[in-house]
Amino acid sequence: SSVRGQSAAGPRTVKVFVVTMLDAEAEPWIAALGLTQSVPVAGLYAKDPAVLCNAEDVCLVTTGVGKANAAASVAAVVFSGAFDLSRAYFLVSGIAGIDPGRGTLGSVAWASRAVDFGIAWELDARTLPSGWTTGYLGIDAMSPTQKPLAPFGTEVYTLDATLVSKAVALSKGATLGDGAQARTCRAAYSSAPATAAPSAVACDTSSGDTVWQGALLGERASAWTTLFTGGSGTYCTRQREDNATMTALARGASAGLLDARRILIEHAASSFDRPPAGQAPFDAL
Repeated sequence: SSVRGQSAAGPRTVKVFVVTMLDAEAEPWIAALGLTQSVPVAGLYAKDPAVLCNAEDVCLVTTGVGKANAAASVAAVVFSGAFDLSRAYFLVSGIAGIDPGRGTLGSVAWASRAVDFGIAWELDARTLPSGWTTGYLGIDAMSPTQKPLAPFGTEVYTLDATLVSKAVALSKGATLGDGAQARTCRAAYSSAPATAAPSAVACDTSSGDTVWQGALLGERASAWTTLFTGGSGTYCTRQREDNATMTALARGASAGLLDARRILIEHAASSFDRPPAGQAPFDAL
């Protein structure tokens, strides 16, 4: 069915807003929650031009892939006037690559922080200064080991610790889906957690439009997260959109439209971010 976004009764109240990026990420939610009501919103991704809702005031948007799509789509929803988001909880839910030292295929990772791996300076790795092991450094940093200044305000988002802890606790006993293909892929690794059954874990996520692969870049992502968070962050998953989504939500919070303390990010691992011993990163990609 199709309903008007802005009715005579005013904006539609939302209890939970699920943010997905791909149709394949959205489909399980749509099926399980009966999201059959369609609310067209101007400015959404052309392939998914409507927010989907159910009678329990749970709604979902599919933003499209990448930072540009995510920021534009979430901002379109937040500032549309079609929804009362003042008491809504937001759940950013998608797939991601995972560090095999932190989880395995099918594991679900709850993030305490989203760290942007794309806002940086970069030197070609073939032309590095003596003693450097990477060409990635923060804006206005003088070396890869100097903490970046984070001048733009979108580099790190920290979620409400109490809410994240509650989500982790509630999901610890969940039975997660698994399959033969995932088990075969895990078997190429030498130790847990990569070789273990999927589970719910708590760690941080790294955002960047470029999907990278390999242990060396994985080490840099971990160091980058540590640098930006003053040593408190633990890198675990890589995805494209979270910092863009969080920026749009933060703008909405600044405008008094939503509560930034009511945001959760979870990613199910659909791939490993580095290959097992003996396999080249290109082959893993």
